[in-house]
Amino acid sequence: MENLEEENVNIKHIIIKTIAGTFGLAVVCLIILMYAVITFSPRSTIDFFDGIGERNVSYAIYQKIYEKSENNEDLYNVLNRAINNEQYKDVEKYCLSMLDADDEFFVAVDNATLIAVGKKNAVYMSSYKSYVKANLIRADYKLNKVNRAKELAVLYLNNGDANAMLEYIYEVKNDKKLDENQKNSLINILKDEGVIQVANALLSSEALDVSKVKDDFEVAVILNTRIKLNEIQYYIIKTFDEDSANQIQLEIKNMVSSLTALVSTME
Repeated sequence: MENLEEENVNIKHIIIKTIAGTFGLAVVCLIILMYAVITFSPRSTIDFFDGIGERNVSYAIYQKIYEKSENNEDLYNVLNRAINNEQYKDVEKYCLSMLDADDEFFVAVDNATLIAVGKKNAVYMSSYKSYVKANLIRADYKLNKVNRAKELAVLYLNNGDANAMLEYIYEVKNDKKLDENQKNSLINILKDEGVIQVANALLSSEALDVSKVKDDFEVAVILNTRIKLNEIQYYIIKTFDEDSANQIQLEIKNMVSSLTALVSTME
């Protein structure tokens, strides 16, 4: 009887070891299979994990792909996913890397975007380089690097980029940790940074003179840029001169109406 019990115990032990071994082998095989799929068919793997809602997993795959290739196309993909996932440390890192890309890549992205969305929508979109700059500022602000975000916004505006400065202002305006006085104080500081004067200089520049342009799309892009520069002035001036700000707001409304009418006639 004892021998029979011992034999049963041994059989159970063998079965358990067999099951454990089989399970371990299955896990190893699964890992090997996943590595092979990720290596040889990363797009399918990313689509699979996106489909089941595991966007962090697909993001990690994007990161591995870029780490291996270090090319601009893969950097573009991983940066966009970092932005969507609000991974601000990664956004900061990838934006800085992207801004080192050659101008040909940025032009290629802008051309592809124009084809994809059409002129009517492209009018309201910034260039890809401007988009990257704005996201760098947003990332720095979210990482509590507020002064750095402001300095970058001023630098980029001095180089003719209104989007970056507007992004900084929007971050301040939407910061739930600040009360209205604190928000106004941060925005008012931009007056001392010479932002109003820079915006005026850009508005007076030949590059933004719509009378010198005949193509409707180019005119619309210029109008949209002029609206953004006036918005910058509006938010700053509103912190110390409500009447002048209201006048700028009226001018913005008129420009928006003109832009909307122009875009409606475009194919």
